[in-house]
Amino acid sequence: MRGIIRSWAILLLITPALRAAPELVVESHLWGFSGRPVQEAFNPLTLEVSNASNTPYAGTIALVRRLGGRPSGVREIQAISLAPGGRRIVQFYPYIDHRFGSYEWRVSWKGGHHDLGLSRRLRLGPRATVELVDQQSTTEKPTGQLPIFPNHYFPSQVNATESLETVVLTHVPDWEPARAKAFWQWLNRGGTVHLVSPGDGRALTFRGDLAPLNDASRSAFGYGRVIRHAPQSNRGLPSNWNASRSERTFNGTDISGRLNVLRAFGASTRPDISWEFIYLASIGYLIVIGPAHYLFARNSRRDYRLVLLSLIGIVAAFSWLFTKIGRRGFGESDRWLSAAIARPVDDTGSYDVLQWSHAFLTKSDSYQFRHKSPHQLFEVDHQTDSVEGFAQNGASGLLEVDIPLYSSRNFLSQAVLQGPAIQPEILQWSPLESTLGVRLPGDLPIRQAWYRQDNEYHEMVERAGDRWSTSRTDYSWQHANHRVPLTINQAALEADLPNWLLHWHDHTREQSGDPGEHAELLLYADAPESFHPATPAFEKRRGHVIYVIPLSNLLAAYSETH
Repeated sequence: MRGIIRSWAILLLITPALRAAPELVVESHLWGFSGRPVQEAFNPLTLEVSNASNTPYAGTIALVRRLGGRPSGVREIQAISLAPGGRRIVQFYPYIDHRFGSYEWRVSWKGGHHDLGLSRRLRLGPRATVELVDQQSTTEKPTGQLPIFPNHYFPSQVNATESLETVVLTHVPDWEPARAKAFWQWLNRGGTVHLVSPGDGRALTFRGDLAPLNDASRSAFGYGRVIRHAPQSNRGLPSNWNASRSERTFNGTDISGRLNVLRAFGASTRPDISWEFIYLASIGYLIVIGPAHYLFARNSRRDYRLVLLSLIGIVAAFSWLFTKIGRRGFGESDRWLSAAIARPVDDTGSYDVLQWSHAFLTKSDSYQFRHKSPHQLFEVDHQTDSVEGFAQNGASGLLEVDIPLYSSRNFLSQAVLQGPAIQPEILQWSPLESTLGVRLPGDLPIRQAWYRQDNEYHEMVERAGDRWSTSRTDYSWQHANHRVPLTINQAALEADLPNWLLHWHDHTREQSGDPGEHAELLLYADAPESFHPATPAFEKRRGHVIYVIPLSNLLAAYSETH
């Protein structure tokens, strides 16, 4: 009887504890900015998560892609805390690659998970055009029939806005400084904003980083533009509004080009082994261990201990020789190779840098990769296998991944990094003749340069010191003539890499029907030290970058004075 009473008492004590276990619930999720993620870009995935228990939750929540029921690639984690009954936003930033339609996605945490479903049920889309609304208006259907995007969903870092093209604003968002700065940098990087004044006739008045939007005489901001519309009787859009929309279409050649660039990086870290010497040493070993040692050992007067000792000595000597001439590590060192596209987000030398990287390490360990940036996004390049490690994207972002002995990893990253402040001085410009002359910083290690006007690329040549101008020949590049590296030969890579970067940029740039609006200068150069990772410390580092410098404002100012 006492045993039964004791059992009931224990059960009554532990039942509240069991009921109090934290239980997270994913209330809703939104892919990208419009529900349609963009291919070959980091896309925000926004979750509304609540704690349905009476116990606080403090821990991590992870986004896992699965292929065939098994994890694929590297998981992305976020640290969160939730009070009992609390609710909060959790934002992941997965890179959507060409295998997107085969994945299923799962959000997991300690003690539970939530399946987001198969990717093939989602439609990939162009860069999004959305109307920003405040939190109280998220249930309203916009009059302009555009997808709505809540203000508090907007990322707090500009490198997470690659999939956003156009924003419509009918109010002033109540943002904290980090989110307002990210929006301002997105505009300067090339975004388009439609400002629609409310029906009461009062103009929208912005504060802080967004205060320059109050200047009604300005429409160009960096590489972006602002289009102002007359006051409306409702918060919808006027019937004559226009927002450019650009499809991002990547074909098999584009993807193979990206993969072959990474393979070529990997080929350059392979050791230069003398296989002829290895073959000769192998033949010598077979002769010495076989016939030669047999003739030595058949002498009946030979001490058997000497015979065994000689056999051990031969094996040891050749083992040492093969170790020296054939193993990985023979004259090798840690190496970092990268290719990047950098677009300015302000006038101080800050760039939104999309980088393809190859890291080769000579020691087996779990490595953490970081850039000197407050916000970083990472994705490990993989086939279908699971990668041991995790990516912590966003604020204080990092990538932690296991790399075996004398092995490597390819990955992508996007971060705002500090580089040289490039302020070209326009010396000559003729849009009809497609000629341009500029003065560039003399200490910038420029290898090649191009001037793009509309859809044509014109090669530039160095005339004298810091002066560059378009070639006087009839040479010009069309998009279709760009070569994409299809080999993994290192020499071919050096020649094709700038062309491939131009090709990739041409797919991702904002389209415009006005040649003067989106003229740009493209500079192919050695990557600065600030573009290399802060950790780990590589013995050998080499990187290449194409700086995409907007010329719209400079050319407009030049036209006014000439």
